[in-house]
Amino acid sequence: MRRPRNKRAPTFLRNAAASERRIKILQAHARYRYIDTKHLTLLTGLHYKNLVEPIRELYDAGLINRLENNKFGRDRLKDPQVSEITDVGWEYLETNNALPTRADWLGAGNYKNPVHNLDLCLATASAEIAFKEKFIAWGDVLARAPEPTRKLEHPYVFGHKVIDNLFVLDFPKDYVCIFLELDLSNHGEKEYREKYELLSNIIYKGEYKRRFGMAMNAYVLTITDSPGRMQNLQSYMPARNNCFLFKAHPEYGKFNKAPAPAPEMFTDFWFNAKGKPIKLEEIV
Repeated sequence: MRRPRNKRAPTFLRNAAASERRIKILQAHARYRYIDTKHLTLLTGLHYKNLVEPIRELYDAGLINRLENNKFGRDRLKDPQVSEITDVGWEYLETNNALPTRADWLGAGNYKNPVHNLDLCLATASAEIAFKEKFIAWGDVLARAPEPTRKLEHPYVFGHKVIDNLFVLDFPKDYVCIFLELDLSNHGEKEYREKYELLSNIIYKGEYKRRFGMAMNAYVLTITDSPGRMQNLQSYMPARNNCFLFKAHPEYGKFNKAPAPAPEMFTDFWFNAKGKPIKLEEIV
């Protein structure tokens, strides 16, 4: 891990009143592998004009990095800036016992499929924005898992399948475990059928319950970029498919404008394998 040259916090972080916004912004960067300014406003509750100066100071102090927008298919001048926490930022939060739990497991320096990974972070952030304190992030799920699971190098890998993301929603009647999948390109019928059969087995055979020490039901939410692709995915369902729900969200496809936060994506209707509209609260 890279060490900061100056062990003292930057001036703007040594003043408690002035540092509150900066710490909140830095923690959001630690919670998500990638984040942009539009989603930061809703995650932190800060107006955009109150983000500009703190982000500049965090960048100048080496606590966050601004990433090249064109890496994510974005316009460098018009679209919200994408950024990430640095090793120095991680160390500052850790030293001050201010590390938040992670909301995804994408590793540092993971630039494979950057558009997919950014949109996965933004979709998860939209779920957190929608459900607020009823959203239980991946880090909290893992912290409550049995010790053998916590010791696994990759506890989110089942067989040959890496789950895109996992979190829990706390509904009035019960908790629900969510496997979140983001599908933005065609992988072929064979791969889809194998993937959904594996996910079906993980859920219906209770493997996720044993691994994470939970008793709640689980559902697979798949977000894709068009109604046509969604219908194709629905046609690849295994025999046991009541746990699969789908959503077409065109903003996550090939876009000229970066997608805005979409908490309503999780609170309005999803569609089961037969195309029936269902709200998430109704699945409990």
